[in-house]
Formats: sequence, structure tokens, C-alpha cells
Amino acid sequence: MMNKFFLFLSVVLTIGVLSCVDRTFDEPEFLFEDPNLEVTQSIAALKAGHVGGQFEILDGGNIISGIVVANDKSGNFYETFVIADETGGIEVKVNKRSLFNNFPVGRKVFIKTDGLVLGDYNDLIQLGFSSLDEGFIGIPAESYDDYIFGGSLNNSFVVDTLSIGDLTMNYTSMVVCLKDVQFSDADLGYTYADATYKVTTNRTLVDCAGREVLIRTSGYASFAGKPVPGGKGTITAVMSRYRNDIQLFLRDTTDLDFSAQRCGTGSGNETFVDLIELRNNYNSGNNIIGDELKISGVVISDKNYNNIHQNNAIVQDPTGGIVLRFSGAHSLEPGDKVEAIVSGMELSDYNGLLQINNLATNAVIKSGVETIEPRLTTIDEIINNGEAWESTLVKIQGCNISGGQVYGGNLNVTDGSGELVLYTRSAATFADQAVPSGQVDIISIVSDYNGTQINLRSGDDVSGGTVDPGGDVVFEDDFEGGLDKWYTFSVLGDQVWEHSPQYGNPGSCAKMTGYSGGAFANEDWLISPQIDLTSATVGTLKFETAMNYSGFPMEVYISEEYDGTGDPNDAEWVQINPVLSSGSWTWTGSGNIDLSDYFGSGIYFAFKFTCSDQESSTWEVDNVEVFVK
Repeated sequence: MMNKFFLFLSVVLTIGVLSCVDRTFDEPEFLFEDPNLEVTQSIAALKAGHVGGQFEILDGGNIISGIVVANDKSGNFYETFVIADETGGIEVKVNKRSLFNNFPVGRKVFIKTDGLVLGDYNDLIQLGFSSLDEGFIGIPAESYDDYIFGGSLNNSFVVDTLSIGDLTMNYTSMVVCLKDVQFSDADLGYTYADATYKVTTNRTLVDCAGREVLIRTSGYASFAGKPVPGGKGTITAVMSRYRNDIQLFLRDTTDLDFSAQRCGTGSGNETFVDLIELRNNYNSGNNIIGDELKISGVVISDKNYNNIHQNNAIVQDPTGGIVLRFSGAHSLEPGDKVEAIVSGMELSDYNGLLQINNLATNAVIKSGVETIEPRLTTIDEIINNGEAWESTLVKIQGCNISGGQVYGGNLNVTDGSGELVLYTRSAATFADQAVPSGQVDIISIVSDYNGTQINLRSGDDVSGGTVDPGGDVVFEDDFEGGLDKWYTFSVLGDQVWEHSPQYGNPGSCAKMTGYSGGAFANEDWLISPQIDLTSATVGTLKFETAMNYSGFPMEVYISEEYDGTGDPNDAEWVQINPVLSSGSWTWTGSGNIDLSDYFGSGIYFAFKFTCSDQESSTWEVDNVEVFVK
């Protein structure tokens, strides 16, 4: 049953250049004999004697031997051929063109190393010659046959079939085969190199897990002007290096077959697989999902509160849930019903959390909107069903939260049946929000970090209990009296903060928009009076916001340096991360913002609004309170 769903990643040792790409050797079909020379040193042993950045003039009467695995026939190697034995490979530099006539791929060669020089080009070890004037050079054309002796033809050699993640410097100057790779989206539509101006160019190969490796092509290569293929498939190439970067050099485009569908795209014949079935057929490590499969689910995570990484979306279907890990920030919203082709994608776990890795951000199709009702359960049931319920929505009633005053970090949740970790990222917009005391109800996503835990989507997922910010109210404003308590400063634009007598929560509020018959670029600040925290042992700020229309988010700042008037950009401000309205004129509490970092000084806090001449949101602020003790 496993074979239906996964092809397991492995390193496969294959013999001969025909194992990955069907191609023929360069040489004519007649026999050559190996010279009567005894090999005394392996290529690996030769290279082991090199000191990086130096030249070693070789002596000792050693002879190495190897099979030619690449040459200059296509022009991607210049005055160079590459040989490999069972221990490693090395580039051989010769000041002679058309070396492929003498050293076709598959020919065995023997090299007397006495008098030759071992050097490196940015850590790529090469065998060549020395010149008083030019330093390290290729072996002179007029004398190379004093050192290099051709042998038999049609010899096979080892080609390792690898994934990008398997590549290490041990494969330098050896032929490798990579399967299920494709050129990056950014390289599609371009040629291998600049054949017009003869500029050597790097392109990027990626696999369905998002791993990358450079492929480098000379502007003089015969295929430099060909467009890179748009599909996915297999490439056989020589692995090289440039300092610490791994690079691949293609011998010819016949070493490449990219006729398969790209990662995340399909043939149109895919069938849906339930998420629980996908999960149940997962094996440890990195699995490649089999062909002709796609998934469907409803997004239950909320990127807007940043408690889930912006590259991640969690989807749930009637059977289970899973994390979709995108190659970049996605735009999916809670309730989006989505479909995704997952054939060829990597399924792996991150510290126990199962995820489909490195989907392209455009690989998911939205097919509608749907609401997922959380499963009503207990902590004991979550623990007992952690793996099956992972990445699904649950609700726990009548529980208590302990272990911290704000959500950021690890907290403990108990309900009489057991105890479970509630984890909130420090980057979450509600990380600094105060945790209510007493019994609460929690809606959360079952997660895993080396053990079952739960994650909130936002601070609003916790209801009930009481939140006491502590201290006395030293500043408050419901804006019923206008903006008299505030200092407003317009850095840019004619629109300014204004008093709105009817749209507050309730009553009046402060309002800012850059829209006036059209959008206009603005930067406007609403700045509080100074708040004295010089003797404070408790300090908390809270407020409410409402927002609508698309545009930049409002920002909230605190300053100990501002003097109360003038351009706020002349002072240093620290941005804070309260919970803000997500739109639709929904009034949203900021949570209790801890001011303890500013005890011993006086502070100003400010609401900064910005917009462009392309779009402008509208923001409203109400019910501002500062508690100090």
C-alpha cells in the first residue's frame, strides 16, 4: 500500500553513464589498449596531498589512472578534461583545444605525475603545469603526451543517483545524476547562458522539496543560447565547486531529460486523497508523494496574527489536517477552501509536525469558502489522539491557563483531565497580550513540537476569564471630547487625523484616512501626552481599533526621547505589536500591552498612519487607557 503514495528518497549507486540518461560515447567504435603502466596512486590520495591556495610540484614517480567523464566537446569545459576513478575525480588542464578527439568520454587514461603541478581555482583542485611567468597553467600542448597516455575506450564509470540534499564536496569532479529536479521559476524563459556576449551564467536547479543547487554554463558552450527546459526530470552533470558553493556543469543537453510535469503541477488525471490517508501512509524521514494525487481542505490557520509562520498554512478536510509549507509567504485566509496537486512533493516532519514541503505559492487553487467547526474535546482526548488530530481545530471548555502573564512562550492548560502546552510565537501579534485568569474556553489547532501541543490562531480564540491590567488609570480617552488630549503631526499629505463623532465603540473615535475622492500619499501621527512611569511597578496600555479597505497597516510606537512637539521622525521610537483590527470595521481590542520596559522614564505612545496614492485604508482608534501603579 505504501508504494501507492510514496517514492522514498535514497542514494543509489549505479554503474555507467547510461544509468540516468540514454546517450552514447564520443569515441569511434574500434579498440585501444591500455599502456603497460602500473597505477601507484589513487586520485583521492593525489588530491589529499594538496594544501589550499598553494601549488605542489609533484615528484615520487606516481602514476594515476581514471576514466574520462567529461571533456571540452560542447565548449562548457575549456582546455580541460575530467577523469575519475573509484575514489574521486579531478580536472586535468591542457593548453590544447579539441581535447575530446584524444580523450573522449569513456576512455581510460594514465598520467605520470612527476613534474606536473597540483593547484586549485577557488578550492577546485586541478592538475596542470607551472610557468615562471604565468604561475599555474595547463600542461603544454607540445609535451602533454610525455605525461598523459591514452588507453582503452568504452569504459563505464560510476554515476551516483542523488538528491540535491545528498551533494557534498566528496563528489567534486565526479559525474552525478539528480532526479526530479527542475529549473527555478525565476530562470524560466532564459537561456543557459549569454551566447551573444559570451557571458558565463549561473542558473538554479530546485527539487520539489525546495532545495537548490547552481548549474553554471559557459557563454562559449554550444548550448549556451538554448532556453532552459520548463519541465521536471533528470540531469547528469559534473559536480564542481567555487569555494564553498556546489556547482554543476552540464556536459551537453543530451544529459538532460526534463519532460515530466513540474513540481506541484499535474496531468489532469489526479485523484483526491484524504489527508488522514496521506498521514497514515507516511514513513519517517523525507517521503516523495506518488503520482496522480491531489488534496482538498479548508484553511484553519490565520496568517494575520503571525502565530503560524507566514510560509505555512494549515488545512483540514473531514478526515484530518496537515501543514502546507510554501516556498514564500502565501495569501490564504481562514475559511478558504483549497485544492493542491501534491504529486512529487516532499512529505516530512519538522520536529514531529507533518508538512507538505515547498509548494509554490501559486500551486493552490481556491475553490470556495467553508467553515470548519472545532471538535469539542478534552485535553486527555487530545493527548491520546495527538497524531491523528494534528493540524485540526479543537475546542476545550472550562480550562485554566497558567505559567505566565502573557501569551508569548509556553503556557500550561489544564481542564481536570490532563495538562497540555499552549505555545505562542514571540512574533505573534498577541504575544504580549495578558492571559485571563479563571476558567476559559479555548479554540486552538493541535500541533506538535517533539510532543503534542496546541496553538492559538489569535488572542480571540480564548474567551471567558478576567484580565486585570492592574494599577490606576492615569490616562484615558474615549474621544467624546474630540482630539484635545492628543498632539497630531502630518509628515506628508493634506489628510489628517480627525474626530469622528458617530463611529466609535460606542460614540466618538479618532479617525484617519488618506482617501478624499481618491487615494493620496500620507504619513500622519496621533501622539499621546507624556505618561509618567518614573516610579511605576505596573504599567499597561490598551485600546481598540477598527479598520476597513486595503492599504498599509497602522503602526503603534513608544518613545522615551520625543519631547511632545515637532516631527516625530526626529526622535527614536520603538514599534510594538498589539492586536489590531483585521478589517470590515470590526472593533478589536489590543490586549494588555506591558510597559515594564519603560519603567523609570516618561513615554509617549503614538499611532502612525501611512498610505500611498494607489490605495488607502481607513483606521479608527477608541477607548485608550493607561494603567500605572
